[in-house]
Amino acid sequence: QNKPTRRSFKLPTRGIVYTEMTAIGFGRPPSPGCALNQMLIVNVLEIANVVNATGHKMLDLFVRVTVGDKEQQTSVAKKQQRPAWHEILCFEGTELEEARIQLIELYSGYEYVIGTYSLTTTTLFAEFAN
Repeated sequence: QNKPTRRSFKLPTRGIVYTEMTAIGFGRPPSPGCALNQMLIVNVLEIANVVNATGHKMLDLFVRVTVGDKEQQTSVAKKQQRPAWHEILCFEGTELEEARIQLIELYSGYEYVIGTYSLTTTTLFAEFAN
Protein backbone atom coordinates (compact mmCIF):
# COMPACT_ATOMS: atom_id res chain seq x y z
CA GLN A 1 0.00 0.00 0.00
CA ASN A 2 0.98 3.63 -0.54
CA LYS A 3 2.98 2.61 -3.61
CA PRO A 4 3.35 5.12 -6.44
CA THR A 5 1.12 4.45 -9.41
CA ARG A 6 2.27 5.64 -12.82
CA ARG A 7 -0.51 7.49 -14.62
CA SER A 8 -0.71 9.31 -17.91
CA PHE A 9 -3.28 12.01 -18.60
CA LYS A 10 -4.10 12.65 -22.24
CA LEU A 11 -4.99 16.27 -22.85
CA PRO A 12 -7.49 16.36 -25.73
CA THR A 13 -5.49 16.91 -28.95
CA ARG A 14 -2.72 18.66 -26.97
CA GLY A 15 -0.35 16.11 -25.42
CA ILE A 16 0.18 13.67 -22.56
CA VAL A 17 1.30 14.43 -18.99
CA TYR A 18 3.09 11.51 -17.28
CA THR A 19 2.99 11.30 -13.49
CA GLU A 20 3.48 8.95 -10.56
CA MET A 21 0.84 9.35 -7.86
CA THR A 22 0.73 8.06 -4.30
CA ALA A 23 -2.44 8.22 -2.20
CA ILE A 24 -2.36 8.02 1.57
CA GLY A 25 -5.52 7.68 3.65
CA PHE A 26 -7.99 7.19 0.80
CA GLY A 27 -10.75 4.68 1.51
CA ARG A 28 -9.74 3.94 5.11
CA PRO A 29 -11.95 5.01 8.00
CA PRO A 30 -10.18 7.08 10.65
CA SER A 31 -9.57 5.69 14.13
CA PRO A 32 -12.17 6.78 16.71
CA GLY A 33 -11.47 10.34 17.82
CA CYS A 34 -8.86 10.89 15.10
CA ALA A 35 -9.47 12.97 11.98
CA LEU A 36 -7.70 11.28 9.09
CA ASN A 37 -6.21 13.60 6.56
CA GLN A 38 -5.80 12.39 3.05
CA MET A 39 -2.58 13.02 1.19
CA LEU A 40 -1.94 12.95 -2.52
CA ILE A 41 1.67 12.99 -3.70
CA VAL A 42 2.12 13.82 -7.37
CA ASN A 43 5.50 13.34 -9.04
CA VAL A 44 5.28 15.19 -12.37
CA LEU A 45 7.61 13.23 -14.64
CA GLU A 46 7.41 14.53 -18.19
CA ILE A 47 5.16 15.45 -21.10
CA ALA A 48 4.97 14.14 -24.65
CA ASN A 49 3.28 14.94 -27.96
CA VAL A 50 2.75 18.61 -27.09
CA VAL A 51 0.74 20.78 -29.46
CA ASN A 52 1.49 24.30 -28.30
CA ALA A 53 -0.90 27.20 -28.00
CA THR A 54 1.16 29.97 -29.63
CA GLY A 55 2.70 28.15 -32.61
CA HIS A 56 6.31 28.62 -31.48
CA LYS A 57 8.76 25.75 -31.86
CA MET A 58 10.58 26.05 -28.55
CA LEU A 59 8.33 26.23 -25.53
CA ASP A 60 8.49 27.48 -21.95
CA LEU A 61 6.23 24.98 -20.19
CA PHE A 62 5.06 24.05 -16.72
CA VAL A 63 2.42 21.81 -15.16
CA ARG A 64 -0.08 23.13 -12.64
CA VAL A 65 -1.89 20.64 -10.39
CA THR A 66 -4.94 21.67 -8.38
CA VAL A 67 -6.44 19.33 -5.77
CA GLY A 68 -9.46 20.67 -3.92
CA ASP A 69 -8.65 24.32 -3.20
CA LYS A 70 -4.89 23.76 -3.15
CA GLU A 71 -2.72 24.58 -6.17
CA GLN A 72 0.94 23.89 -6.95
CA GLN A 73 3.06 23.91 -10.07
CA THR A 74 6.35 22.67 -11.41
CA SER A 75 9.21 24.94 -12.33
CA VAL A 76 9.21 26.38 -15.85
CA ALA A 77 11.11 24.26 -18.38
CA LYS A 78 12.51 26.80 -20.81
CA LYS A 79 12.73 26.25 -24.56
CA GLN A 80 11.70 22.60 -24.50
CA GLN A 81 9.54 20.36 -26.67
CA ARG A 82 9.55 17.41 -24.25
CA PRO A 83 10.54 18.56 -20.77
CA ALA A 84 11.15 16.19 -17.88
CA TRP A 85 10.68 17.55 -14.37
CA HIS A 86 10.60 14.74 -11.80
CA GLU A 87 9.20 17.29 -9.33
CA ILE A 88 7.06 16.24 -6.37
CA LEU A 89 3.92 18.15 -5.41
CA CYS A 90 2.15 17.21 -2.13
CA PHE A 91 -1.47 17.89 -1.25
CA GLU A 92 -2.89 17.22 2.21
CA GLY A 93 -6.32 17.80 3.72
CA THR A 94 -9.67 16.32 4.54
CA GLU A 95 -11.49 17.60 1.43
CA LEU A 96 -9.46 16.44 -1.54
CA GLU A 97 -12.41 15.79 -3.82
CA GLU A 98 -11.38 16.99 -7.24
CA ALA A 99 -8.08 17.08 -9.11
CA ARG A 100 -7.11 19.12 -12.18
CA ILE A 101 -3.89 18.86 -14.18
CA GLN A 102 -3.02 21.67 -16.58
CA LEU A 103 -0.18 22.01 -19.07
CA ILE A 104 0.66 25.67 -19.49
CA GLU A 105 2.86 27.54 -21.96
CA LEU A 106 4.50 30.75 -20.80
CA TYR A 107 5.04 33.31 -23.59
CA SER A 108 5.78 37.04 -23.29
CA GLY A 109 4.67 37.05 -19.67
CA TYR A 110 1.30 35.44 -20.40
CA GLU A 111 0.08 31.97 -19.50
CA TYR A 112 -1.59 29.93 -22.26
CA VAL A 113 -3.37 26.78 -21.09
CA ILE A 114 -2.48 24.09 -23.61
CA GLY A 115 -4.73 21.48 -22.06
CA THR A 116 -6.61 20.50 -18.91
CA TYR A 117 -7.54 17.12 -17.45
CA SER A 118 -10.05 17.05 -14.57
CA LEU A 119 -11.23 14.12 -12.47
CA THR A 120 -12.51 13.28 -9.02
CA THR A 121 -10.12 11.76 -6.52
CA THR A 122 -12.80 9.16 -5.78
CA THR A 123 -12.47 7.94 -9.37
CA LEU A 124 -8.72 8.35 -9.39
CA PHE A 125 -8.13 6.30 -6.25
CA ALA A 126 -11.00 3.81 -6.26
CA GLU A 127 -8.48 0.94 -6.13
CA PHE A 128 -6.96 2.30 -2.89
CA ALA A 129 -10.27 1.80 -1.09
CA ASN A 130 -9.99 -2.01 -1.38
